[in-house]
Amino acid sequence: MLTGATGYLGHTIALKAAAADHSVHALVRTPGGPSVPEHRNISLFKGELTDMEALKAAMRGCDAVIHCAAIAKMWTREREMMYKVNVEGTRNVLQAALESGIAKVVVTSSCSVLGPSSGMPVNELTPRLESMKTDYEISKYLAEEVCRTYSRKGLHTVIVSPPAIYGPGSETASNAISKMIKQSLKSGILFQPSPSNLCRNFAYVEDVANGHLLAVEHGRSGETYILGGENISYRQFSETIKKAAPRKLRIITIQKALLQAAAIINQFKLAITKSESNFVPTTVAQVFQNRIFSSNKAIAQLGYSITPFEIGIQQTVNQLKSNL
Repeated sequence: MLTGATGYLGHTIALKAAAADHSVHALVRTPGGPSVPEHRNISLFKGELTDMEALKAAMRGCDAVIHCAAIAKMWTREREMMYKVNVEGTRNVLQAALESGIAKVVVTSSCSVLGPSSGMPVNELTPRLESMKTDYEISKYLAEEVCRTYSRKGLHTVIVSPPAIYGPGSETASNAISKMIKQSLKSGILFQPSPSNLCRNFAYVEDVANGHLLAVEHGRSGETYILGGENISYRQFSETIKKAAPRKLRIITIQKALLQAAAIINQFKLAITKSESNFVPTTVAQVFQNRIFSSNKAIAQLGYSITPFEIGIQQTVNQLKSNL
C-alpha cells in the first residue's frame, strides 16, 4: 500500500513497484486526477491520511506500506496543515498499519532533518549542527519521532531520507530542480549561487524510488537510511546542465546578499497577496550552506546504488526538452 502516489516521488515508486509485479494499493484523494499513476497492477483507493477507515481499507490484503505522502513545501502559510499532514498523518498510517497487521512500513523523511554539513559528509548518526529553521524540517523530525515510537511498539518501521531529488517526472513543489532546468532551457540563462564551490547532494528520482523498494525488502526496523546521490558543487551542477542542454546556456552567478534582499521583498509580497512561494529568507539561507551526505549505510545494508549525476541530468534534460 502506498500513500503519496500522485506526488513526484510517490508516482515513480508506484510505477516501479507495479512494473516489478507487486500489487499496489494507492491511496489517493482524487482517483480521476491527472497525476494518478496508471498500471494494471495498481488499484486506487479513495481517501486521506485523516481517514483511518480509508487507510485500513487500502491496507487490506497488503504485506507492506510505503508512506510517501507529505506537504513537501519548504514554506507555507498553512502551518497547522503541514503538521496535521506530516506528523499526525504519519501517526495515522502507522496506527492503521499496526492494527492491520502489516509486516513492514517504510516512511519517507528528508535529509533536511539532518541539516547542513561541515567538512565530512553527514550520515545517519551525525549530530545536527544548527537548530531547525523551517516548519517542514520540524514536522519531518517529529514524524521521525513518531516512527521510532511505533518501532518500539513492535511495528517494523524503517525511515528513508532523500536529499534534493531531481530527474524525470511531474513538476511539483518537490521537483524544483526540474522546474529550474526547464526555465533555463527556455531562457538560455542558468543562475548559479556564489560562492560556486558550495556543495550539495543531488539524488536521482529513480534511485530514490528503488531505495524505497529495497528498504521494504532489506530495511532493519528502527533504522534510518539516507537515499542520496553524488555530492557536487554548484559549479559542477551548472556545468553538467550546460553540457547536457540542447542549446547554449549562459551561467550567471548570484550573490547571497542579492538573493536575501529579493527574498525579503518577496515575503512582504506574499503577506499582502496571501499567496505562497518557497522563495523566502529561511529557504534562501539554506542555499548557501554545504549539505553533503553519505549513502554508505544504504549501499551496504540495502544494496542501494547511485546513478552518476551526469547520466541523471542527461535523462532529465531529454525529458524536459521534449516537453518544451
